[in-house]
Amino acid sequence: MSIQFSKSLIPVFALGMGMQIQSGQSSFLQTPPSAEEIASDTLDERKDVSPIESVKSLPGVVLTGSEVTTYTSSLFVRGSSGDHTLFIWNDFRSDNFTAPTGATDPFGLASEFSNRIRVLKGPQSLLYGTQALGGVVLVEQDPDLGSTLELSGGSLNTSRGLGEARARGEKWQLAVGGSAFSTEGVSTYDAAVPRGSDGDLERDGRQKSSASAIVSFDLPSEDQLQFMVNALRDTLSDDVPPLDDVNAHSSSRALQWKARYKVNWGDRADSVFLVVNQDTDRENNNPVDAYDSSYYFDHAKGQRSIFLNRNSFVLLKSLWQVGLEASQEEGHFDSSSDFDPAGSSFDPTTSEQNLYVVNDWNFESSDFSWGVRGSCQKSEDCLAVYQVSYQWHWVEAQRSLYGIVSTGLKRPSLYQQFSVQYGDQNLQAETSQAYEVGVVQRWGAPQRAKISFFENQFSNLIDYDFGVSKYKNLKSAKTKGIEFMHQYDAVMWDTQFSIAQIYAKDETTGQYLLRRPALQGAWELGYDIYEPLRVAGELLYLGDREDSVGASRVVLDAVTLLNLSLTYKRNFAQYFLRVNNAGNSFYEDIKGYLTPGRFVWLGMKLHF
Repeated sequence: MSIQFSKSLIPVFALGMGMQIQSGQSSFLQTPPSAEEIASDTLDERKDVSPIESVKSLPGVVLTGSEVTTYTSSLFVRGSSGDHTLFIWNDFRSDNFTAPTGATDPFGLASEFSNRIRVLKGPQSLLYGTQALGGVVLVEQDPDLGSTLELSGGSLNTSRGLGEARARGEKWQLAVGGSAFSTEGVSTYDAAVPRGSDGDLERDGRQKSSASAIVSFDLPSEDQLQFMVNALRDTLSDDVPPLDDVNAHSSSRALQWKARYKVNWGDRADSVFLVVNQDTDRENNNPVDAYDSSYYFDHAKGQRSIFLNRNSFVLLKSLWQVGLEASQEEGHFDSSSDFDPAGSSFDPTTSEQNLYVVNDWNFESSDFSWGVRGSCQKSEDCLAVYQVSYQWHWVEAQRSLYGIVSTGLKRPSLYQQFSVQYGDQNLQAETSQAYEVGVVQRWGAPQRAKISFFENQFSNLIDYDFGVSKYKNLKSAKTKGIEFMHQYDAVMWDTQFSIAQIYAKDETTGQYLLRRPALQGAWELGYDIYEPLRVAGELLYLGDREDSVGASRVVLDAVTLLNLSLTYKRNFAQYFLRVNNAGNSFYEDIKGYLTPGRFVWLGMKLHF
């Protein structure tokens, strides 16, 4: 549900800029009970090829593809679409805002300074704005870690180098990191090779490299100043159905920087100012595309600037947070093909202003939080979202009951609005309305269980209308389900079990949404044989799910995957071995698209 405004937010912004105060506490809505966190030590024990692959163990989260599959991957949070989840890497929004839908490639993020992950489920537009329609994935560094160097390699001629160097003085910190990744990968489509667990896989490739630097200063009165710069390059080569042995090449480059200043106004207030600038360059080149054209070329450049001022303060025995955000996106698009040699070119610009207010009340046995955000695009098209939550605690029993009502929005992408051939500047924002209730039970610090019931209603969904060859607000969808998760951390061993049943339907057609299993589950068990040596196993289950081949529907069979890992730590070194899909099961994330089969990954990590 969204509420429309008719006036600009600029006068309200001016009022908010005069406050400039924020509490050191965090809002309850920033750490909701539905959030899941994967800490740095857990990521270090798992030894995934990419840290993002760890989210497969979380209930209600489905990830298609992997670091070594060269087709575009997608993350579905509680059945929502891949372009409805916002990725934020160290304060940088990682959505590909010049791509047609703006969706993030989960494996397109930098590997350095990706030391911990938080997944916020359900609409998160109150705090994180547009695109957080179905959830948010926060990937960030752990500043308490030391310097490391990691070298690893494995199947499909895959290799990775990753380094993070940190130095600290009395009033400053410096972190410099870089990563390089290369794989022959798994072909998108290969009709010439028998498909099965024993079939040879055609190999295409992916090469990704990144470099980052972070410098922080501790100023008087506990103020903090931080600068960060990152450069990223990612290149993919793969086949495009229905042809075989025809390589399509795509490359993306990004240069981004941020400046973050936190000022304290005493024990009960502080402010954060954040300035972010991102330059992107994306290029797709297919010499012979799926329609037998002699060539296809697509080139898009973009620049995005963001200013954020977040202020919090304690007033009337409660925590208040006032956030101000302004952003501008610019793009330059060029495309041409054998069908249209002249192609098309367009240079869109859009801007957005946001104001949000959040209020948290902490009582003896309960918590109550509410918030509202107003968002105006070009100071004209204005919408609002809200979020309300309540949590009741039985302190002695270590039990909490919570409920959340929230709404979200996603603005159309630059391409969907302004494409000369396919765009529609009258597109409305996609919206969502969600309800969630759950129970969290603890048995001391080592053990926790949680069960959640939820329902999300998505409206004004944008899809391509083949009748008019334009993007239109065509569809609505509903997802509902139940999630359960249990964690236990003993002295010598630990385990985590999760299961989710989710029904995701297109309410326009009545059909199930593609590639979303109704039933999924995961079980992890780790055992420290003795202090330096750890062995762990992981079972992942994906139930039957529907996909499409042209206008027809097919069912992808359920699959159970066994992943194993072994780590050994000695002094300053860690040695590791991980085997994904140890049973070499054949399965498909997308009909007609291959997956890696058994994948062996090993290496060493040095701590300084």
